[in-house]
Formats: sequence, structure tokens, C-alpha cells
Amino acid sequence: MPEKRMRSRMGRPPLPREKARPNRLVTFLTDAELEILRQEAQQDGLSLSAKAHQILSSSFQTRAEPFLEPPARRDGGTD
Repeated sequence: MPEKRMRSRMGRPPLPREKARPNRLVTFLTDAELEILRQEAQQDGLSLSAKAHQILSSSFQTRAEPFLEPPARRDGGTD
């Protein structure tokens, strides 16, 4: 039987836990809202997703600071 080879990871290395954004939010926009978002993203040199994240996160930056800490690991370990 041939020896099992370890597969090397492909793709981008994972981000540190405090920088990773594993949660997804889906929303619907009107044509006008999408066009405004596109224009602002283009002006700032950002993707639509990055611009939407910037707008959303800046809107609750001061209110949400206690919630921005990553949740504790369930296994009790640390990174």
C-alpha cells in the first residue's frame, strides 16, 4: 500500500483570529443604492464588499467596541 502523503494547503493562509471575518450578511439594495455604493467604492479604490464593510463598521464603531472582541474559543485554548 502506498504511503499517504500530506497535502499542502492551497490558497491564502488564514488570517489571525482577530482579523478574520467569518460571518456573512446578505442584503438587498435598490438600483440607486447600488450605484451610489459602486461610485463610492470606485472613488476609494475599494471593492463593493470592502466599501460596504467600511460603511457598516464605521456606523457602529463606538457603540460596538465591547462586542468587537473575538469570542472565546469553545475548547478553552488560545491562538
